[in-house]
Amino acid sequence: MQGVQRAFILSLLMLVIAVGTAPATQRTRTPAAADSQLDSRGFELFESGQRAHQQGKLDEAVKLYDQAIALEPELWTAYYQRGVALLQLGRPADAEPSLRKAVELESDFAAASAALGQALLALDRAADAEKHLARALEIDPSVAGARANYAIALWKRAAYADVDRELTLLEKEKHATADSFVLHGQALEHLNRPADATAAYSAAIAADPTDAAAFAARGRLRAANGDKNGAISDFNASLAIRRDPDVASDLARLTGSPLATDDAIEALKAKITADPRDFASRRALADALARANRMIEARKEIEALESLAPNDPETYDVAGDVVLGESAIEAARKYVQAVRLAPDNVDYRLKLGSALIRAGQYEAALQHLEFAVAKAPDRKEAHSAFAAALYGTAHYGEAAVEFAWLASNDPKSALAQFFLGACLDRIGDCKGALEAFERFLALANPVSDKLKIDEVNLRAPAIRRQMDRGDCKKLPKKA
Repeated sequence: MQGVQRAFILSLLMLVIAVGTAPATQRTRTPAAADSQLDSRGFELFESGQRAHQQGKLDEAVKLYDQAIALEPELWTAYYQRGVALLQLGRPADAEPSLRKAVELESDFAAASAALGQALLALDRAADAEKHLARALEIDPSVAGARANYAIALWKRAAYADVDRELTLLEKEKHATADSFVLHGQALEHLNRPADATAAYSAAIAADPTDAAAFAARGRLRAANGDKNGAISDFNASLAIRRDPDVASDLARLTGSPLATDDAIEALKAKITADPRDFASRRALADALARANRMIEARKEIEALESLAPNDPETYDVAGDVVLGESAIEAARKYVQAVRLAPDNVDYRLKLGSALIRAGQYEAALQHLEFAVAKAPDRKEAHSAFAAALYGTAHYGEAAVEFAWLASNDPKSALAQFFLGACLDRIGDCKGALEAFERFLALANPVSDKLKIDEVNLRAPAIRRQMDRGDCKKLPKKA
C-alpha cells in the first residue's frame, strides 16, 4: 500500500528534535480522582511526570506516571499520558493497556479513544483500531488526528468508498494534509476515478511541494492517460526530492535515458573502463547505483574514487550522500574529509553538521553549523540545523534566537513557533513561551500537529501556574 502511513517528509529540524511534552486532556474539568481525596503525593508525581515528558525525558516520565498511578489508581489522565509517552517511544504494545485503562476510566474522553486507535493501527490491528477511532469521532467529530487514522483503518479492509467519505469530510473541515490527500488519491484510483485522484495528488503537492510520493503518483496517472510530458515532469520532480529506483524505472520507460537504470549504469561503466580516471563518470555511477539500491556496488565505486582522487572534496561529498541513508555517522566521516579539503565550502559544512545531528553528536555539529550560518546568513536550512544542534546541547537561549529568526523569516511556520516556545519555557521566560505557544496554536494543523497541540494545551496551564507562584525567571527588560 504505497504511501499509506508513510513518514512525513520532514525538515532536518523535525528529524532531530522531539520535545515530548505530555499531550493535553482537552478537558476543562478536574479528573474524577483529583478531588479532595486525592493524595497530594500522587498529583505531585503526576506533575513531575508532565515536566519530564515536556523535557523529552520519556522513560523518566513513564516511571513517574507509574508512581502516580500506584498512589491514585483512578487517575485516568496519568494512564492517558503514560500511553502517549509510550507511543512517542515507539512502544505501541506497551501503550495499549494504559490507553485502554484511560478509556475505561473516562469513556467520554475522545483523545484517549483516538490514541488507543493509533496504537492499535501501529500494531496492525486495524479492525479493533477502527472501532475505537469511530468512538472517538462519535464523542468529538473534531478530535485531532482521529479522522485521518480512521481512514487508514478503513483502507486496511479495502473500504475505499468509506475512505473517500472520511477524507472528503477531512478536506471540508480544512484539516487535510499532504499525506491525507495522497491516501485519498489512492482510494479514488481504486474507485476508478482517475481525474479525481489526479486532483487529490495535485492538492497534496500544493500542500507540500516536497512530497515525492504525490509527484510520483500523479506522474503514473498522467503516463497512463497519455500525458508523457506531464509524467516526465512529475517523475523528475519526485526524483529531485527523493531517490527512488521505482520512480527512476518509470521515468526510464518514458524517456529511455534514466539516471538509475541498468542501461545507464552499464553505459557509465563502459566510460570508466575506457578512462578509469573519469572521475565525473565515477561519481555519477556511484550515485546511480545508490539510486538503484545497489549499495554494495556503490560502495565499491566510492572506494575506487577515494583511491584515485584522494584530494578531491567532491569525492567525499558524493561518498557522504551515498552512505547517508545507511549510516549518518559514516556519512559524517566522509563529509569531514570534504571539509578538510575545502574548509570554506558552506554546503559541505552544512551536510557535515546535519549528519552529526542525525548521529546524535550535537556538540560536534555546532562549530560547522555556526560557520554555515555566518557564511550564509539567509539560508533557512542552516539556521534550522544550527537551532537543532543548540537545542540538542541544551543551549536553549541561543536556540531561541535561531528559532525566532526562523519564525520571523517564515511567519507561517507553526514548528518554529512551537520550538521557540519550548526554548523560552526552558529558560524561564513564561510570558514569551506562552505567546509563542499561542502563535503556534493559531498556525498549527489539527491533524499533522496533533501531538504538539496536545503538548501545548497541557503545558500552558502549568506555565500559568508558575507565573501565579512567581516561579518564572525574572528576565531583564529590553532596552
